[in-house]
Amino acid sequence: MTSTSHLDKSSKRELEDQIEDDSSVFHTIPGWEMRSIMLQLHKILPGSELNKFPAPQPVSMSNKHLLLIKSMSYWVCEKSDGDTSCLFVLNENVYMMDRKCRIKICTSKKYTESFKSCLGKNNTVVVGEWIHEDSSLRLFDVLLYDGELFIQTGIDIRLKTLWMIVSKISPTVHLPFTIRIKRIVALKYLQTQVMAYIKKETMTKENSLPYCEYQYDDGKRRNKNDGLVFIPEKADYFCSNKQNGLLLKWKWPDMNSVDFAAVYPWFDKFGSLVLYSACQTIAIQQSSIHTTTQLPPTQEFRLVVAKKVRLDDHDRRIFESMKNSNSNTCIVEMTYLTKQSQWKMVRIRKDKPIPNILETTISTMETIADSVSIEDITLAHQVYLNKIDKI
Repeated sequence: MTSTSHLDKSSKRELEDQIEDDSSVFHTIPGWEMRSIMLQLHKILPGSELNKFPAPQPVSMSNKHLLLIKSMSYWVCEKSDGDTSCLFVLNENVYMMDRKCRIKICTSKKYTESFKSCLGKNNTVVVGEWIHEDSSLRLFDVLLYDGELFIQTGIDIRLKTLWMIVSKISPTVHLPFTIRIKRIVALKYLQTQVMAYIKKETMTKENSLPYCEYQYDDGKRRNKNDGLVFIPEKADYFCSNKQNGLLLKWKWPDMNSVDFAAVYPWFDKFGSLVLYSACQTIAIQQSSIHTTTQLPPTQEFRLVVAKKVRLDDHDRRIFESMKNSNSNTCIVEMTYLTKQSQWKMVRIRKDKPIPNILETTISTMETIADSVSIEDITLAHQVYLNKIDKI
């Protein structure tokens, strides 16, 4: 089974092919019904924003956030390379929603009853990441369970509730995909129960340099890893970005990359590769949008120069070999090598027609300039532990 999120047109056919084995148990609902459901969710989830996904985006960790690690108790989990999704029971129906608030309903009576046997028959809202590698939903939080709100409880209570939900999934409960809980532990166990399960692997693809991917594998869960997420132990659940400021994410330094656009003839008169980001103005077709950092379907944009970089001979030959290609624009993923103080090409992104928007580009550059290491985080947490010992 695959993710049940409603995707854009460019990937919808792929989704439909993947879910055929389960008779397409989730189907997209009409727009008017989506709006009605979003209004109902807004009413039952205090602090949520209307027509917004009921979970915040973690804030990229920088040096200033080490003060939080020093002053309060945190839990940590690996950051999976998946699609954040919301699984919920509302008015006796079961739905799934992606971060863009595209909602699908479970149309199978058998699977609906199976979901409700573990999620509860009253209103329930859980959040997790859809992992494509093993077609599973990895739960990491609960907002509402069987009509009871858990927004104003700590992560320890919310995790106990998630374990209670998953414990009801027995061999007799047939679901169209696997539901698991992410491994979330106290920050003092970062090295032994999180980092110990993450390995770095070298990958190669056509028209790209060898690049690294991180894999998380604890024996029960295996997936591509993007970094770490730090969750405050005692803070309430954040239903929106307006409330957020304590939920943090950390990315591997060599994976802080930006997707730029390059336009033929690629180089300026001085031989530097000219890199562009997206900025609002020119309309594009909704069907052409398929990107991780995605503009709204009706967004208008133009390309603006964001960076000029010198390439080594290998990278330059890759671009020169594309001079006879059918397209005069390509998306190139670039990363910054801190030790060498140099931008480096990772790969040509044939799967993306649009570069990162300018705000994302600037934000990523700021994160790179103000990045922290695992050692920095560990030392900051030790300061917190020392304070606790003295109390």
